[in-house]
Amino acid sequence: MAVTGFLEISGTHSVSGWAYDSALPSARLEIVVRIADEFVGSGYADTDRADLLAAGIGDGLHGFSIDLSEATISAEDAAVLDVYAISGVEVVKISRALTEPETIDDLSFGSGEPTSDEKQLPVFILGP
Repeated sequence: MAVTGFLEISGTHSVSGWAYDSALPSARLEIVVRIADEFVGSGYADTDRADLLAAGIGDGLHGFSIDLSEATISAEDAAVLDVYAISGVEVVKISRALTEPETIDDLSFGSGEPTSDEKQLPVFILGP
C-alpha cells in the first residue's frame, strides 16, 4: 500500500494530520471526513510541514487541516469520525496517531479540597 498518513487531531471544529502516496510523491491527496455513512467535510493534504520534510516524506507538502465548523459535530462524533485519503482510485482510511484516548481527570469543585492533580505546577503571583 503506497498511501500512508495519520490523523493527529480530531475535534468538533476541525481535523488535522498528514497523508502521502509514496508511488506519487508530488501528489496532493484528497481528504474526506465521514461519520458513519455521513459526509462531514473534505480538503487536500497540501500544507507545508517541516517535520514531514525532515522525515523524508516527499517535499513536506502533505499536511492537512480541514475545517468542520459548518457541520454540527459532538465530542462523541469527533471521537469516532473516519478520515480517508484518496489517491487516484485508491481510498485508504487514515489511522489515528493516538489510538488510546487520553484520560482527563475530573477536577470538579465541591468537596472543600483543593482541585489539583500531579500534572499541575505551582503558580506564583508577585505584586501588590
